[in-house]
Amino acid sequence: MHPPEADVTLLWNFFDTNITKSHNDTFITDHVTFNSSRPYENVVVTCWNFISSATYVITVKVIYEVNHYSLSYNSLLHQTLEFATFQLTFDNSTNLPMEMVTIDMAIVNEDKNKTISEVFNYSTILPVTYEYNVSFSVQGVYRAVFFMSNPVSDVQLNETINIWDNLSNVSISCITTCSPVIKNKNNVTFQFLNVRRSGFKYNVDFDDGNNYTNMSEDIMYELYYLTAFSNTYTVVGNYDVKWNVENGWYNKSGSYNVIVQTEVEDFKAWLALDDIYAAIGDRYNFQANASKGTNVTLSWNMEVNETIVKSFPNQEFNHENMTYTFLRPKMNVSVTASNLVSSVTQTIIVDVFYKPNNINFNVASIPGNTTSHSVFDVEFMSSADLPMKAVNIIIDYSHGTKDFQTIYLSNTTVLPLSYNYTHLFDMPGLYMVSACIRNRVGDYNQSINMSVWDSLIPLDFVIVNGTGKYITNLTASFEFMGVPNFGFKYKIDYGDGTNTSNTSDSIMYIHYGLTTFRHVYRAAGVYTLRWTAYNGHAPYNRSGNIPILVQNRVPTDGYTLEPDNKKYPWLNLQTMSIPINITLNSSVHIPTNATCMFDPDDGNTSVHGLVYDSRVFNHSHMYRDEGIFNASFNCSNEVSWYIYKYSIEVVKYNASFLSVIFEHLVPLNVSDSVTVYFHIENGGFALIPLGVYLDWDFGVSATERLLYDRTTFNHTYSARGDYTVKVYVTSTSTNTSKALSYPLRLGIMHFEYNTTISYINTRGSGIWYKMYGHLGVQTMFNITYNATYYGHCNAVNYSGCVVEFLCPQWGYSLVTATAINGTFIEFDNVNVTCDNPIIDLATDIVTYLTIPNGTINARLRISATALYLPVLFCVFNMGDPIMRNNYGFVQNVTFLKPFIFENFIYYGTGVHTITINCWNLINSTKFTQRIQVVNTDFSISGVFDRYYSQMESPMYISSMIGTGIFSRSEIMTNSRTKAHYNSWLLNESNWEQPPNRQELLFTRGSLLPEKKHLIKLEIGFYEEIENKLTEPTYVQLVMPPPHASIVGGSRRWANRGTVTVDAVSESYDPVTLAYGSLLMFSWDCKALDADSFEEAYSKPAKSICSLSNVSTGIVFLNTTTAPGLHFYNVTVSVDNKRGGVSNFTQTIGVSSVSVNPLEIRCTINCLSKVAVTSKLQLVPRLSNNIYCPTSLNWTLQEYNNRIFIPKGLDGFPATGTKNRSITIGAHKLDPGKRYLVTLTIMADGLTYGPAYYEFVTNLPPKEGHCNVFPYTGNIQETDPISLDNSSKAEPKELDFLSSHQKFNMTCLGWKDEGWTASNFTTDQPLFYYFYVRYSGVETEKQILYFDPGQTSNIVTFQTGDPGHAYNATAVIRVSDIFGDYAEVKYKLKASLKKYIFLMQ
Repeated sequence: MHPPEADVTLLWNFFDTNITKSHNDTFITDHVTFNSSRPYENVVVTCWNFISSATYVITVKVIYEVNHYSLSYNSLLHQTLEFATFQLTFDNSTNLPMEMVTIDMAIVNEDKNKTISEVFNYSTILPVTYEYNVSFSVQGVYRAVFFMSNPVSDVQLNETINIWDNLSNVSISCITTCSPVIKNKNNVTFQFLNVRRSGFKYNVDFDDGNNYTNMSEDIMYELYYLTAFSNTYTVVGNYDVKWNVENGWYNKSGSYNVIVQTEVEDFKAWLALDDIYAAIGDRYNFQANASKGTNVTLSWNMEVNETIVKSFPNQEFNHENMTYTFLRPKMNVSVTASNLVSSVTQTIIVDVFYKPNNINFNVASIPGNTTSHSVFDVEFMSSADLPMKAVNIIIDYSHGTKDFQTIYLSNTTVLPLSYNYTHLFDMPGLYMVSACIRNRVGDYNQSINMSVWDSLIPLDFVIVNGTGKYITNLTASFEFMGVPNFGFKYKIDYGDGTNTSNTSDSIMYIHYGLTTFRHVYRAAGVYTLRWTAYNGHAPYNRSGNIPILVQNRVPTDGYTLEPDNKKYPWLNLQTMSIPINITLNSSVHIPTNATCMFDPDDGNTSVHGLVYDSRVFNHSHMYRDEGIFNASFNCSNEVSWYIYKYSIEVVKYNASFLSVIFEHLVPLNVSDSVTVYFHIENGGFALIPLGVYLDWDFGVSATERLLYDRTTFNHTYSARGDYTVKVYVTSTSTNTSKALSYPLRLGIMHFEYNTTISYINTRGSGIWYKMYGHLGVQTMFNITYNATYYGHCNAVNYSGCVVEFLCPQWGYSLVTATAINGTFIEFDNVNVTCDNPIIDLATDIVTYLTIPNGTINARLRISATALYLPVLFCVFNMGDPIMRNNYGFVQNVTFLKPFIFENFIYYGTGVHTITINCWNLINSTKFTQRIQVVNTDFSISGVFDRYYSQMESPMYISSMIGTGIFSRSEIMTNSRTKAHYNSWLLNESNWEQPPNRQELLFTRGSLLPEKKHLIKLEIGFYEEIENKLTEPTYVQLVMPPPHASIVGGSRRWANRGTVTVDAVSESYDPVTLAYGSLLMFSWDCKALDADSFEEAYSKPAKSICSLSNVSTGIVFLNTTTAPGLHFYNVTVSVDNKRGGVSNFTQTIGVSSVSVNPLEIRCTINCLSKVAVTSKLQLVPRLSNNIYCPTSLNWTLQEYNNRIFIPKGLDGFPATGTKNRSITIGAHKLDPGKRYLVTLTIMADGLTYGPAYYEFVTNLPPKEGHCNVFPYTGNIQETDPISLDNSSKAEPKELDFLSSHQKFNMTCLGWKDEGWTASNFTTDQPLFYYFYVRYSGVETEKQILYFDPGQTSNIVTFQTGDPGHAYNATAVIRVSDIFGDYAEVKYKLKASLKKYIFLMQ
């Protein structure tokens, strides 16, 4: 802008062009437009007028627009991750300069940009090319944008690019179980192969209606992620799986064939035979089946080069029968069931060999006898076909135990081959002896008729006691000598008219038992005994005779000897002989032909030949010297002798020998005189001695000399008082004397009393004494009782007076009565009972009561006229089955004050019997009263067993099993108005809160102390706090001792050396199942000098064993320290640390020969005793784990209190490979017995064992009884009626309506052995199971009660159609802890109006 000038000219210089403009007016501004054809820089503007000029340079730069460019690319179709190359070229014709050109290369919406800035000036060398390389990870259609700009222009180029991964190589592949596949089992899993990397749309048609597809566009813009896809075919068939894939550019399709079949499942093949053994030549049926399998082919490989093939196309295989006859030995058959998807091969265990054939059976000799063995021979002839393998030879002798042997006949056995068997026929007769040669596929039988008789040739009939001379009426004994094992017919004539015989055939077939024949000859004489003996074999007949002499014996009793043990005064015998007699009683026989010799024993010669032939035999002898003489008669005849001995003493009489005997206190009660008799005791002499004189002083007159010529002297006294009687004795033969003095009192008082019983306050009934006075004198007697003056009376002459004593107080007392008459004092003692008798005592108890709000008062009254009872004892038992206590009281009873037991509250409903026992010091009485108790809310009679409501009789519960103590209370009230609860209390702990349960459970192993536990159950209503009942009962847990055992059982064999004795592996606590270190073990061992296990039971210990501890419950026994001893008793004591201890003894037999160890293990019924109502299962255990033995041999024996003998039982003996275990069924064994099981095993040519398992069977409960009590709902004299199982009474009949009937069942007194004890007690846990069976079918029954309690609650069962008779059986089962039981059964019959109970 310039100031205005006039006539201004402007020159615009544009490099190669000038433009001039003039302004003739005022110049303010100017502008010019110029299009240049080439580049240039700056514009010079010159401005002038006439007075001035100015030049101005306008800075400007003129360049070319972006020009002459081209865009090229390698391809517009690429796969992911491949580079797309774009080339932007400025060719040679590009006009320069363009200055700074900026090139932006980008992919729309992709972060793939590239920017290039380049200066294009004159120096730039053309052409210029720029490359843009770009790759894509995701498929799609992309737009490439190229934007070029310089300061004067901008240009945009666009290009579309397709990014798609090629699908031409894509295929499908099966990667799991493919064709063929299993229906419903295999998932056919496919995957796409040769997938470059990006996803694609796909569709797979599995040809079974299922598709696997995704045609979403989105999948193409993701990376390929399909690892696999599956289909499960549920229908058998051939399937063409079609597939196709595509993306935005490519597509591909194809197919895959799948065959679907059912695999062979549950394929089994077997020989339709109960055994695995088959006989050559027999035709057998083989069968095969399967639960599934399509197009199955069966291949039976029967014999070498003999395969039978059968196919089952286009079907499901299920069963096939195939019969085949074997022509040669074979071991096992294999059969294969196969199809395209499976193949199963089943081996049929079969052993094919020959039946027993070409065999002879012979006996060495016929007939046999019962004293020697008969020999039988079984011969396998050289023509026999082999192999027969394990052959059992069974010889049945039709008598005794069969012989049994197992042999093995293989292809290599050398024939002929013989086996001998011996048998002792211990009974005569004819026997069919049969030989059964049997193997697993057949048998071969032959028989021999065997005759057996014992010879009687050695037989003789002999005298047992004596030589043929016998005493009359004594037993003569005879017996047969040289007797056979079995009896024979015989006849014996004793020669006195009597005989004995047995000509029955049966005597020949029982063991000879006639060891002694006894006969009594009743009269003396000479007899001839004749005998004959014979059996079924005439040449054996025998006969003979024996002479017999019979005499009456010399009596050894039933006689009297005179004199014997007597003394004689010497002076008497100087002039007389002593008769020495034998006097026989009338019942004693006079001896036959007996004579006697008399020996006086005084130095004189014995007298011989005295004939002893009369009932009174005597001989006299004169003894002249003093002394003691042992005289005797030695009497005898041919059958007896006896010495009669006498002791005779001759003594010169001494005055000191004599004494006087008389009554020293003589009453004078009636008469005024009394004669006192004085008896002379001369010192035991048989005769009154001569030359003895007595000088008597009777205390009332002068002395009187009397000759001692009698045994009694007397004197009459007429006055009462005290006297002294004196006697002076003089003996002339010894010139001796003696003075004797005795007191004598003649009484003046006499006591009398009528009874020892007095009554309170009843005069005339007390104890009283009657006293007698002097003649003509009135005597006053003062009587004092118990040292207390009580009264006096006056007696005149001999008339008595009475002083009575009344009881001062109630009770027993000893009363001393003292009488004084002024001169003499007499006293006496008497026991006095002071009480009144119980007379006319009665009760007024009610007979109907409602609880729980009702109470009862038991009143006892006496009549108004009866004596009162100062002290009355009474015990009340109200008969309540719950509150069973006895209530005792003591009370004074009068008519106005009755005996009252007040406010007893009943708990149990039902009909009860109240029992009241009352007594005092004099007598007793008993009352019973029936009462019916009902409850509108509860019916709880028998909630617990009434027998257990007291502490002294608890319920015994086994800690081995969980036991519930149930509440069986019946709530009578409507549950919609009242809700009841049960709360339990154990050992006085707090009442439990919820749960409200019906039982208190004692779980197994709870380890509560083994003592009595008090249980209380409170039953009540939430709505009525006070309306509740509490019932107590007692239980005692009985815990078994631990189970003690040693590996190997009670007896086993071991090798000499170190023997391991293991108790820890077999011992346990049956309550807690504690093993090992939880138990304590102690050991004892004895070495025995025995030759067998049986001897080891009774042999004493020879020495102590050498034991060393290994670990808890395991020791080593060193048997090398006593090489001469072969048996050891090892005892282990197992303690469970709770007070329970058990012992187990194992007898170990030590063998110097190597023993292959074998053990019998128990798997079922393995406690300390075996329950006979359960099965017992035993299995073998070999130490080297051999489990394919060729033969197992089991035997069972029973102990008969002396030895073990074979026990006949199904399954024993058991031999063969099938007997891998032995099971003895329930009720097969006898209770309370001891058994021994023995096992030997053959395996790999070795014998294992024998192994032993010894056990004792349990005895069920016994000795108890049970009752069934019917409840009628009303009270009658006849109910309840109880029938116990020991009753023999006729059936009772009750008039009851048929429909429902209530019963109470109770069992008492049942005893059991318990866990290990051998004595029966009632202190063992028992279970009681009561039920009613309505038919003969065991399952048609109604269980009434099952509990440890002995008494059921009141139970109800249906009794049948009210219009017809109906039979049922009530069963009471009493079980012990092992499950063994005893049963009591009752037959019941219900009719229209009555029940009839019949006991079985």
